Formats: sequence, C-alpha cells, structure tokens
Amino acid sequence: MKKILAFFSIFIFSFSLVSASHPISLSLWENISYPKDSEISGLELGLGSFLSKLKGIQLNFFLSESEEGVGAEIGLINVSSNFKGLQFGCLNIGQNLYKGFQLGFVNIAEKEIKGFQLGFFNYAHTGEHFVCQLGLINCLKNSIIYEWFPFVNILF
Repeated sequence: MKKILAFFSIFIFSFSLVSASHPISLSLWENISYPKDSEISGLELGLGSFLSKLKGIQLNFFLSESEEGVGAEIGLINVSSNFKGLQFGCLNIGQNLYKGFQLGFVNIAEKEIKGFQLGFFNYAHTGEHFVCQLGLINCLKNSIIYEWFPFVNILF
C-alpha cells in the first residue's frame, strides 16, 4: 500500500512539474523572486514568499504564504486563505477554508476547517464534516465534546 501511495504521489507531483509554465521558483522574500510570477505549479523555494496560487510545494525557511493553494506549505510560519493539503511549521494559519492536515506547535483555522490538527495548541472557529484535534490545548467552537478540551477534540 505504501508503494502504491508513493508512486501516485510522485506521479502527480511530476505531472504538475511538466504541465507548469514555471515548475521551479526561487525567492528571497515576497517581491524578490525568479521568475516574478505569483502563480506556481511545482516547487517554490526561498526564505519567505507570497503566492496568489500554489499547486505543489512551497518550501520557505521563514514564511510561506498563499492566497489559494493545493499541496504543501513548509516553513516556520505558514499562512493561507483557502488551502487543501499539508501545512508543516511552528505556526500554521488557515484564514478562510482549510482542508487537510496542520502539523506544528500552534495551528489556527480562523474560520473553517475540515481535517486534522496536530500540535501543542490547536484552534478552529468552526469545523466542517470531520475535524480531529490532537494536542495539549484544543479549541473547536462546534465540537461534539467541549469547546475547549485537552489532548483530543473531534467533530464529525
């Protein structure tokens, strides 16, 4: 099963690289990047950046920020408006709709989440269909257990 999942992951990622106009982007900060395009399908590497549209992996040391994305954001701080995928860092923030997995010390879904949050502090304003929070402090406004609950909080 792991081999099949790995194969499909590589296949999908390589397909996005081939079909992209800019498969790789390098950035120092928000407006200092090559190529100067805020829509990336592939891999984005740098210290910190903002993308209006992401399809692929955004790997930045300090800040990964996207308006709309599908894939993975990896950095110390990750911020997205509408995102589907993985956020991995110290601070992960989903501003509007977040679907996927947030893994970090502090995970925040400001409006709506569907998926998992794993960290020391997890916050979600509202959940959609299924939400699972695992951490020391969990807050989920429409939880089936309690709004604030330690270790695990769920909604389904």
